[in-house]
Amino acid sequence: MAGDGRLRAADPPGSGARGAGGRRPTPHFLYNTLESLNGLALANGQREMSAVIGALGKFFRA
Repeated sequence: MAGDGRLRAADPPGSGARGAGGRRPTPHFLYNTLESLNGLALANGQREMSAVIGALGKFFRA
């Protein structure tokens, strides 16, 4: 709650985490998130997961 002295992590802009505002992640945010996940998958030898993430990226760019 605001003003009660407790610290709280800020929600990322556009995340829609602040209620039912209907916000969607921006395409730039989505692309960067998928790229990060893809890099983590490849770094851990998860080729199948990387392929799925790549397919999601293509889907959202189309």
